Amino acid sequence: MWNKNYFYTPAVLVAGHGPFIWGEDPAEAVHNSVGLEEVAEMALNTVILNPSNDGLAKLLMDKHFFRKYGKDAPTMDRVR
Repeated sequence: MWNKNYFYTPAVLVAGHGPFIWGEDPAEAVHNSVGLEEVAEMALNTVILNPSNDGLAKLLMDKHFFRKYGKDAPTMDRVR
């Protein structure tokens, strides 16, 4: 399995269940739930507009992830 860091993934969708969302405090968990709703809506609209869409290329996903969390990313004090 992957070495997962809950900070990088503050929400998950569980098949046949629903979302699990967390944060450092209840307000952050609510903030993360709003983000999950937005991402889910964008994903649904993407599929509606283009059912054959294969998603983002790994290169592009890595670029965005490492820009925020990579070794040269700003410290978390400046991100929040």
